Amino acid sequence: MKMGKVKAQGRMPAFVDEQYKFFAGKFEGMPSLFVMVGSEEKIHRHLECSLPLAGVAQKVGASVELYIVPGIQHIPDEWLPVVPKSVETCTRSAVFIDYCFQAGR
Repeated sequence: MKMGKVKAQGRMPAFVDEQYKFFAGKFEGMPSLFVMVGSEEKIHRHLECSLPLAGVAQKVGASVELYIVPGIQHIPDEWLPVVPKSVETCTRSAVFIDYCFQAGR
């Protein structure tokens, strides 16, 4: 198997090689987690990772907020100056970070 930008069946090798399966790891003790992904994501593997990550974290008792940003693709804060939804997204992220600091998580 080659690493780097080489793809296997349209996906990065980490998604097809058992040696690199992220979700096969142990997640006990995971801290609070904010998972944000755009609903219009063009690279489907981002959605494929975001949903299971939130699920795995919840199963081990971590505080999880999954936010699928409607009508936005890829990096919601990329358009911060011009897209109102981006402002809301960044604000939501900041509120979560503030919550974690206040709760000592």
